[in-house]
Amino acid sequence: MINQKLLGTLGYHGGKYITTTSATTPDNGKKFFAIQAITDTVINQVSGNINVASISLSAGITIYGEWTSITLTSGSVIAYQVVD
Repeated sequence: MINQKLLGTLGYHGGKYITTTSATTPDNGKKFFAIQAITDTVINQVSGNINVASISLSAGITIYGEWTSITLTSGSVIAYQVVD
């Protein structure tokens, strides 16, 4: 059987397209594990195992970690989810 974490890296557990400047959280029982910038993006804050504040990502860049909340200043991202 395929490991659930591996399936998550392939987008199996879904994701969220984020364009809002409000905090966005993953679905119940999940965490965000990857954030892919769709447009040039400024992330105000991400909370989780790597806390980041005020980071700029160029379109196409992906960062990895385990996050429970993402807040943008501008731009758009896809935040991929994995089962917690």
